[in-house]
Amino acid sequence: MSLETGLDSLQYLKKWFKSDANLDHFFNTTIPYQGEISYDLIGWKAAYIKNWKIGEFGGLSYGKYRISSKYNCIRKACVFGSCNKCGFYSYLDFDNARKTYKDRFGTVLLKVANYGTVFVHEKGYRSEEQEILSVNISNKCSRFLCNNSSTGLRKTGSFYGSACDKHRESGTNINTLSSLWGLKVEVIN
Repeated sequence: MSLETGLDSLQYLKKWFKSDANLDHFFNTTIPYQGEISYDLIGWKAAYIKNWKIGEFGGLSYGKYRISSKYNCIRKACVFGSCNKCGFYSYLDFDNARKTYKDRFGTVLLKVANYGTVFVHEKGYRSEEQEILSVNISNKCSRFLCNNSSTGLRKTGSFYGSACDKHRESGTNINTLSSLWGLKVEVIN
């Protein structure tokens, strides 16, 4: 038997629990089919680069993730969405994400696709899974008082920020990052 929708699942369970009259109220509700989304839910977010060699990013307030990730809630009993807090957050609007990116030193701007269970709120998405589609790095070196154009990354505390040729680590230029991560990596204002 193929269980293709939630309604099929309920009907299947109803057959097994038919003898228990106390459970009838669970199965008397008809839920209209809502359809499936056939387009990508694209969002924007600011993040830190934690480890460029393995493509590990850090959230602004908590957690770390890779280019393609599934969210694991820190609350042990949480089934995704039940705590109303967990998930990968992203903005619908590029300008909102860009403002956050500009306000947080050392961040990069990510374009992400949201998958799995996705909650839509007024400013964006909260999703169970995400995939990073592109990475945008600041066009200015993150070294204090350096105004040179960035060409790669440099270590700044526990994360990596933009860097010019003079201040970047070897092997972390934009082209290397793009081929290592398999993503479009660009320098933006």
